[in-house]
Amino acid sequence: LGYDVNECAFYHRKFDIEEITHEEWCSLTRDKFRRKGLTDRQLDKISNSIALVPGTRKTLLKLHKAGIRLFILSGSIRQIIRRVLGRTVALFEDIQANEFIFDDDGVLLEIRGTPYDFKGKATYLKKLMRENHVSPLNVLYVGNSNNDYWASHSGARTLCVNPKSTDFNDTDKWTYCIRRMEHLSKILEYTRPQ
Repeated sequence: LGYDVNECAFYHRKFDIEEITHEEWCSLTRDKFRRKGLTDRQLDKISNSIALVPGTRKTLLKLHKAGIRLFILSGSIRQIIRRVLGRTVALFEDIQANEFIFDDDGVLLEIRGTPYDFKGKATYLKKLMRENHVSPLNVLYVGNSNNDYWASHSGARTLCVNPKSTDFNDTDKWTYCIRRMEHLSKILEYTRPQ
């Protein structure tokens, strides 16, 4: 859609140094996508091009059956997450992510940014732990990028998988790391409460 990675990085940097808010960033992105005519059908095509890590459904079912509560806390797009997960989405109690709102013709109207990205990840995790009386040591946050390391500010254990745009060696941000995860079952050894 013509949203060059360098332009996205430019806005990301402006957000990082607090020259723009997350809401402003979402508005800038929305305007860019609207000019290019982003539709719901194109979002479907994007979703169809995304493959889950092998073993996703089986691993998530195993965790769910073991009584481990599952949540998604993402800076991605809620519709894409739901479409890519398919029926597996039912295993999650909540999905916090950005949401694209389309008009009746399927054209993008608005991007509702999640308040729980970047620093907000710690806020959401602390809220979950407080409401459910759960120790941070019994929470495992799995992520792979620079917006995910904020989860460490909640006190939760963090697992970096297939790192992208983050220093996986930074033990202040990441409790554990799987540098190359080819099957989701690899996370199971980290899911045991501490």
